[in-house]
Amino acid sequence: MLPEGRLFEFLYLIIIGFTMFYYSNQAKKGKVPKIARLPALDAVDEAVGRCAEMGKPLFFTVGSSEITDASTAQTLAGLTLMKYVATLAARYDVPMWVVNRYGATHVVAMDVVKQGYLEAGRPEAFKPEQVLFFSSEQFAYAAGCAGIMHREQVGAAFMVGQFMAEALYLAESAAALDCISIAGTARATQLHFFVAACDYTLIAEEIFVISAYLTQDPAQLGMVRGGDICKVIATILIAVGAISASLGSDIISSIISK
Repeated sequence: MLPEGRLFEFLYLIIIGFTMFYYSNQAKKGKVPKIARLPALDAVDEAVGRCAEMGKPLFFTVGSSEITDASTAQTLAGLTLMKYVATLAARYDVPMWVVNRYGATHVVAMDVVKQGYLEAGRPEAFKPEQVLFFSSEQFAYAAGCAGIMHREQVGAAFMVGQFMAEALYLAESAAALDCISIAGTARATQLHFFVAACDYTLIAEEIFVISAYLTQDPAQLGMVRGGDICKVIATILIAVGAISASLGSDIISSIISK
């Protein structure tokens, strides 16, 4: 038996799961939903182009998450964008510096950047010594990131993944260089730092949306569409609940409390 007051939550969880499964399955069958191009993706192209014009390198980090923990999805989203940026960097002959906090992430990032250069048709331009691992200690890693940004005088800084207390430090380090900074995380406690200090911010699940857009993976696109449908349902319930409560009715709150 479900605890009192949890029936609605359980039913809504089933609806979420069914909706995501349905649209993901439909996408795999060829009915792929279209996703609008996020403005931040245009900013990515602009940032790499600016580096090419100014003759400056760019910087990228996916933050403080392993590829084997609860925040793996954020790291993978960051790595997807990293590959896209690496392809642009290779195409426009822009040096790319990458710093990783964990060893496993470092190995994957190395291969991701190499693949990006390969897809751009310039595998010989890939320099493994520019994909760095300093330390798994939080602020040693953050200091390494800031050091690379300032020593290399980067023209753009990308910070997409899970970030913790180092978020503001990294964002301000990029801001001090007056370079284009593009950041994104699904960690709510760090988002406001990126919004305040960075030029462009991918807010929460936008990092997953941009990942789905870049890969055009049917499963990811279907999950995004399913998530959107669930948010529409939740918004309608909130609106109807607010209106009914204003009219003196508690029908929605009584349903939700079951």
